[in-house]
Amino acid sequence: MSTQKHRIFLSSGQQEFSEERAMIADRFSSDTLLKEHFELTLFERMSTASFSDRLEITNPGSLVPQLSVARLREEHSSYPTNLLLAEILYQTGYIERFGTGTGKIYRLCREAKLPKPEVTLDEGFRISLPRIAHHDTHHDTHHDTLKLTLPPHRVVALIEGEMSRSDLLEALSLKDRVNFSKSYLKPALEKGLIEMTLPEKPTSRNQRYRLTTRGRRLRNALKNKI
Repeated sequence: MSTQKHRIFLSSGQQEFSEERAMIADRFSSDTLLKEHFELTLFERMSTASFSDRLEITNPGSLVPQLSVARLREEHSSYPTNLLLAEILYQTGYIERFGTGTGKIYRLCREAKLPKPEVTLDEGFRISLPRIAHHDTHHDTHHDTLKLTLPPHRVVALIEGEMSRSDLLEALSLKDRVNFSKSYLKPALEKGLIEMTLPEKPTSRNQRYRLTTRGRRLRNALKNKI
């Protein structure tokens, strides 16, 4: 008779715990009893992506079986996977009260007359929080300079010649490679603002990125409007 396995999430983001993480992974791979009752899942750390109209927060894992996305909008009970950890977070003030976090998010958005936050479970737990649009009716250039806050446009503004991923990360003052790829590099490529120097080998360690004709036109336009 098969038993339901309990899933244990092990973060691969914190470099300071690399030795402990390796020890746990080795123990799971060699212990038959552990593998029979537990499933070890490695995941990247939580990431955020900032857009002109929203803020996206992505966290590994998913909802517990007792909850659905629809129920998050209503008052609901709390079902912490790790009771001990949840109690510690509550006692130290990192969470106010079990089961109130998402309800508070929806309530604050309603009070601010913002659209409802969107929650998806396609790639972990992701919540998209709408931004308040700010407009300056007295200065037409205000809207144009805001374009530089868009991740793909920041790539266009900072890229010089041919640059590697590491070069771009440093130029953008970013450390999260997942967020960089998703919010900066991929959109810039899809919009035709930059191109690969080795398009036939997208994962090559020698891969570099450079502005396209469209990207150069955009950079000139942004510079002229600032």
